[in-house]
Amino acid sequence: MHLPDDLELAQLNRQNFRQIHDRHWQIESFHRVIKQVCNIERFQVRTESAMRTHFFCALQAFCKLQTMRVEGLIDNLYQVSRQLFVPVIRQFILENLSQPMAH
Repeated sequence: MHLPDDLELAQLNRQNFRQIHDRHWQIESFHRVIKQVCNIERFQVRTESAMRTHFFCALQAFCKLQTMRVEGLIDNLYQVSRQLFVPVIRQFILENLSQPMAH
């Protein structure tokens, strides 16, 4: 937060600070979810068109997750990711329990 002069700093109160902080936190949460859940940074394409498509799909996935959360279909934005990957990881571990580790 940048306050260029003392007058603006004097006008800042707890309520204003909370509003600004809440907006900032929403932006941080968006960035975390779009990276961790929607995988916006993980793509193996190099053409401009493919990159644009990937970014569009990641943003669309974020919007769908938000809609699901607002409608009460999920409790949080990470729930779908856990539901998809936990069974896959569990199955991988179970299938590889009896195999010796390669050195």
